Amino acid sequence: MSSRRLDPGPVPSAPAAAGRDPDPVVWVLAPGVAVVRRPPDHVQVGTGDRAVVVGARDAVRGLLDRLGTSGAVRTPGRHDLVWRRLREERLVVPAASLRRDLTAAGGAVGAASEGGEPARAAVAAAYAVHGEAAPTLLARRRSLAVGVAGRADWCARVAPLLANAGLVPWTDPEPRRRTGGGAAPAAWVLLDRPEAADDLLRTATPHLHVVATPRGGARVGPFTAPGESACVRCLSAARADQDPAAPLVDLQLSRARATVRGDTVAPAPGDPTLVAVALGLAAADLLRWVDGRRPQTWSATVEVDDRLDLTPRRWPLHPRCGCDWAA
Repeated sequence: MSSRRLDPGPVPSAPAAAGRDPDPVVWVLAPGVAVVRRPPDHVQVGTGDRAVVVGARDAVRGLLDRLGTSGAVRTPGRHDLVWRRLREERLVVPAASLRRDLTAAGGAVGAASEGGEPARAAVAAAYAVHGEAAPTLLARRRSLAVGVAGRADWCARVAPLLANAGLVPWTDPEPRRRTGGGAAPAAWVLLDRPEAADDLLRTATPHLHVVATPRGGARVGPFTAPGESACVRCLSAARADQDPAAPLVDLQLSRARATVRGDTVAPAPGDPTLVAVALGLAAADLLRWVDGRRPQTWSATVEVDDRLDLTPRRWPLHPRCGCDWAA
């Protein structure tokens, strides 16, 4: 276990007097964080790499008990070692911000709103991962429109995932600039429509591909930031370097979606469980980009098939593609 043991400094048993509190913010444990006893005489806050383990002195125990039971404390002291570690490991968050964002996502804290529960759970996840940076991150999500284009059945499954995460999805059969009063999508998810990327490359619009594969699953990626990461044509050029016949073979395969078997027309294979994994992975990877992190499929693809080997395959910008010539 990589949890951290601390020799805590002084922990005040009560908030500073009114008017003299240097930081009047009321804090609560981040969603999913628990305070547990750890033999022989320690207390553990959180789990895994971010867990903080402290000696269970009375003052420390009092602070953690208030966080774990009554659920809220004012900032004990700016220079207190225990409190500083709790904030550094994102184990405590501002109560007012958490309550506000949960309310905006679907109802007051504790409300049994089934319709808003996925969105509220996404807010809780943002606070669990990002701590007190979550309010800024969630505000950014709410300000961004993202486009979802391609297969209608896949669009209908991806758009709610993005909406529950706090984004503003805009579904359209074809990626294009939005007209009217709405903002243009900051990025697109192209669902089984790799040929639709050309216009997005010309306008330097980031986009992520999900393409059906012959084994009933799907390939997620690449996430293309034009001029910075590989595009689908980079992948084709790289494959042609290894197999000169690959472009012609790929073209023929892309046209062979519906096939005749005896007197039955069989649709393209599609395992619903594998497709669900692929679409969820794509939505999560787009969210990484929105949150300022590099997507897993940046210049990479992930094959989701019956082998369940989700290791990304890396692809470089190809010198003959030209997608980065203007960068």
